[in-house]
Amino acid sequence: MTDSFGVDNTSPGVNFVIYPSFTFLVDGADIFASVGGGVNRGDIYRSTDDGITWSDKGISWPESGTDQAENISAFCAAGQDIFAATFHGVFLSTDQGRYWNPANSGFPTTYTGFPPVAGHLLATGNRVFAGTADGIFESSDAGATWNSISQRLNGSLAAIGTDIFVGVFQFPADTNGGVFVSKDNGASWNPVNNGLTEHTINTLITDGTNLYAGTNSGAFFSTNQGANWSFISTGSHTDSMVVLCLAVGNSRLVEGTLNGVSLYPLSQLSGTGRKATQVRRKQKGG
Repeated sequence: MTDSFGVDNTSPGVNFVIYPSFTFLVDGADIFASVGGGVNRGDIYRSTDDGITWSDKGISWPESGTDQAENISAFCAAGQDIFAATFHGVFLSTDQGRYWNPANSGFPTTYTGFPPVAGHLLATGNRVFAGTADGIFESSDAGATWNSISQRLNGSLAAIGTDIFVGVFQFPADTNGGVFVSKDNGASWNPVNNGLTEHTINTLITDGTNLYAGTNSGAFFSTNQGANWSFISTGSHTDSMVVLCLAVGNSRLVEGTLNGVSLYPLSQLSGTGRKATQVRRKQKGG
């Protein structure tokens, strides 16, 4: 039997049922899970037995003046370091997730006195990228300092080689949605949306060679680094067309939708030619 994470829904102000948020990170023998409560308290749990049991014991999160910082929207691992994107910037653990400390030097301070909301993370080479409410930032010194590389874009981050991609959620009356790529370390960004008929990007992932985008109108994939996109059918139910998260398994693309989980055979995706062992090593970003 799996543990239910022990979320306390009886406490005043806890809206876990209304605003659920799960984020996972596999790091060596440990699996970390964040259980977010929307505008209220979240928590971090760790499993050392492949997800059979979970516990928040031994995990120290610094006081931040509010529980919102513990609502984690993304993890990423960079060597021995683990980064967490939260409502109040980025936090860092250098000891396998036992102790966490803020790593926000270089982020602007918002009107609340905290760093901006960080929703996305990516580690590639010796650099870590963070997508925040104030744009994309990068750090080349393990989170000690951050530099702005785009104030206009924010979204799910992915990398293929030295190319950095961002999938941007397009709000109504906004023209900045879709997928963008930077080939010069964030100095410039260009849209790569040919064939991408939906520009509301909820998630963007890569298996190291191909890109997969989950949108409000289904999922898409690209075998040529975003130069061209093809649509992936996700079923007939209207809700299932909203793809919120993606993962690449041994033989299928796994789609998390508003209507549950949908599976799509990778064998039907022409030209992907990827191997599952590559995917499992690379799917650590958020």
